[in-house]
Amino acid sequence: MSVKVEALFLENDEELVFNDARQLSVFLDYVFSKGDPWKPPGRNSGRTTAHRERYCLRYFLAAEQDAFDYPIAIRKTERPDFLVEDEKGAVIGVEHTDAGPEAYQRWLAQTEQEDGALFASGWDGTENSEGFAGDQMYREAVDDLVAALNNKIKSINKQGYSLADEFVLVIYLLSNAPLFFDGDFDRILSRLPRLQKIQTTDQPQNFFDRVLIILGDEARYWPVEDA
Repeated sequence: MSVKVEALFLENDEELVFNDARQLSVFLDYVFSKGDPWKPPGRNSGRTTAHRERYCLRYFLAAEQDAFDYPIAIRKTERPDFLVEDEKGAVIGVEHTDAGPEAYQRWLAQTEQEDGALFASGWDGTENSEGFAGDQMYREAVDDLVAALNNKIKSINKQGYSLADEFVLVIYLLSNAPLFFDGDFDRILSRLPRLQKIQTTDQPQNFFDRVLIILGDEARYWPVEDA
């Protein structure tokens, strides 16, 4: 496969075909490598939405690489962010969003060049909060994830959205809480309402069949109803 990976999927209608799981695995090994060719530029250094979208796409591809019916064609689009079509003609629409308070994200942009600025102490992005108590950081993370999902449900039901057999949402959780200990991800997932309870039958036609959450370097699916 000869392709300039660093520049791939930054423009709409770019497409790449993978003939089998091994080919995709080799590709993912490269985009997840130490050089991190898909790492987005800094917030103040030319980062675009497309940089974030493809960065999160790789987590979905890694989660599904053994489940696809190959060959698959991945195409960068506008609405949704990507379309993945398999050998049988089934199409998955992949959409990306970030979850987290806007004030905190603005704080990240403002402090990007500051050494030692790890996280703001307040959920609202200020530095004079009393910090987190009890399970507050997990409750706030859950609220951010639910809000992000609800916003994207509205988006995929707007006119101009491409049809797909299945929609998948990839959420990158941006939290100012110190969520880096073993068990943090488990605590967040255990507090999430089941996906079917949020996306009920009285909602618009399109909904997300699956939601993949990224926290740090780990990605897991939003819990669904038990079988």
